[in-house]
Amino acid sequence: MMDKVHTALGIIEGFYGKPYKEDTRLSLIRYAKDFGYSFYIYAPKNDENLRKKFYGDLNPDFLKFQKNLGDFCKNISINYGFGISPLNIFSKDKSLIDKTIEKAVTISQVSCAKIVALLFDDIKIRDNEAILQNDLIQRLDKALPLSVEHILVCPTYYSEDPILEKIFGIKPQNYFNDLTANLSSRIKFFYTGNKVISSSINETDLLLAKKNLGENIAIWDNYPVNDGKRLSSKIFTKPFAGRNNLNGLCKLHAVNPMTEGILSTLSLVSLPLIYKGALESEIKKEQDKLLKELFNKEAPFISKYLEILHLEGKEALDYDTYVAICKSCRRANSKASFELLDFLNDFYAFDPQCLT
Repeated sequence: MMDKVHTALGIIEGFYGKPYKEDTRLSLIRYAKDFGYSFYIYAPKNDENLRKKFYGDLNPDFLKFQKNLGDFCKNISINYGFGISPLNIFSKDKSLIDKTIEKAVTISQVSCAKIVALLFDDIKIRDNEAILQNDLIQRLDKALPLSVEHILVCPTYYSEDPILEKIFGIKPQNYFNDLTANLSSRIKFFYTGNKVISSSINETDLLLAKKNLGENIAIWDNYPVNDGKRLSSKIFTKPFAGRNNLNGLCKLHAVNPMTEGILSTLSLVSLPLIYKGALESEIKKEQDKLLKELFNKEAPFISKYLEILHLEGKEALDYDTYVAICKSCRRANSKASFELLDFLNDFYAFDPQCLT
């Protein structure tokens, strides 16, 4: 295997639905560090402090939470970041822009963030919106402390997938030129590949992204995330596929995990190994080791059905099989097994706000 990975790998908690419980999030961050990921971005769509209620007064409990999460990441040597989704920021109320910048700076200082993400995804825009987005990016860049190493921007059109124009309107003709004009090197743009959920991401995809958005590209990888309507009945535990030979072709590669954080580790373990050029047999060995750690003696039984849940979803299980898996999960008596039990019993409901 290669020793050096030239692309920074990380996790972005960027899905719709219930944000993680604290113990799940901290466990996932620990796993990510052990696997070889170097950053964690907190940006769940359903945390109103980062989205719907971002313009109100900063909640003291939220600031305390940000400080604690930033401290935790610092203590285990993983870079912390957060992402804001400022809905309706370009309304008639011009004060919203100043409030957004002020709050982003405050959160970055409290959490000692190394990454700040500005997310314009899943928001309908007007013809001149890219100029306004560019102005906000530049103002945020000037305001944030130099300790913030990366400002990651998710454009409104973050993929070539036609579903984006179908839902959010036709892309303005000069959108990319207006968006990317006169930006500093710490600005990077997210790109999800040729689809919102891409089965593969390759050099050709990244060359197109660089043509539109410049050299500073960061992958936002929507695998193994399962928050979409078609995906919420599945658990994606297979290794990453179609992501070979990307090392050094992008600045960062951020993975959006499932709403089931601990179960996400079964796929997450594979990406750093792929970047290092590991063989399939080496990846399988690490996955099998992790399965035993997560499910104890029940791993052989549960792993048989993870395959079905990955490919077909829980609707494919008959009642007797469902009962047998539930009993096995209770015997395993682990975080992962109880997470699987919650999944089977519809704890993680589909959030209709997820439009893509």
